[in-house]
Amino acid sequence: MGEPKPPSYDAATDSSKYGEAPAYEVGYQQPPYPPTATNYAYPPPQANNYPYPPSSDQQAYKDMGNDPLAAEHSAINLSTGKSEEELLGIISFDQKNVRLGFIRKVFAILGLQMAVTISMTAWFLFHEPTKEYVQQSLPLYLTSYGLFFVLYFVLACCTSVARKYPVNMILLSLFTLSLSYLVAAISTFHDTKIVITAFGITLFVSAAIIIFASQTKYDFTTCGGILFVLAFSLFFFGIFAGVMVPMGYMKILNVVYSFLGALLFMAFLAFDTQLIMGGRKHEISPEDYVFAAMMLYVDVIYILLFIMSLLGGSGN
Repeated sequence: MGEPKPPSYDAATDSSKYGEAPAYEVGYQQPPYPPTATNYAYPPPQANNYPYPPSSDQQAYKDMGNDPLAAEHSAINLSTGKSEEELLGIISFDQKNVRLGFIRKVFAILGLQMAVTISMTAWFLFHEPTKEYVQQSLPLYLTSYGLFFVLYFVLACCTSVARKYPVNMILLSLFTLSLSYLVAAISTFHDTKIVITAFGITLFVSAAIIIFASQTKYDFTTCGGILFVLAFSLFFFGIFAGVMVPMGYMKILNVVYSFLGALLFMAFLAFDTQLIMGGRKHEISPEDYVFAAMMLYVDVIYILLFIMSLLGGSGN
């Protein structure tokens, strides 16, 4: 007996039999229908345990591993559609803008501080009643020095205070006024021409050092330990030399001490400038703009005082 055959095309499409199942020969078995989505899992499970092929988001998170920074960048990539190179450029650009804003803020504050110092010094020098009162008021001088000393360590050591606005600006204003008073009071014991010359030299030298430190490839931030040792050496040199050197050599000692002090604080100014500019081994956080302005201001003021001492010395 031969294999059963399905009905012919004409028999299957006969209009008179429309709606009825086509007649099959005896023994013919109808083939199974194609599989549907309800009885067949498509596509089959993958080796990576994903029930379906991973999407672009899933594949990105799978490839990045456990690196949290990569996860952040990948999330930005998926949400913005930008490449990693473009995102790195955006991040670098934002960091550069933050640093530039920080630098502008620091030097704006420094400019205001120097304006206050110059104004107070001019007032003390050219207003004779004030000049005479300041020269005879030792307690006020000592009070200003103590306030300067305390506020310096508060702003330098207490980060929470130095970053809290407006407390930090109030303390910095008091610090500026106290140090400006000290400079103005010391200036009253010098000839007016010497004071004006010292201010001019200081401003010119400070500007030159700041520009040089900003442009040079040499990293002064690696010399912090050396500057610290030199500062203490100069301090003890002044104490022991003042005690042991005969009075006849005190003028020479004053010139040497003032010259070395001016050089040391010029180096500190270059060091602090690079800390503020960033891009070196060490740098200051943009949140510490008050501390940064205070450092530059102290450097410039000490350069001024040493140059003033070098040019003229005290009148008393």
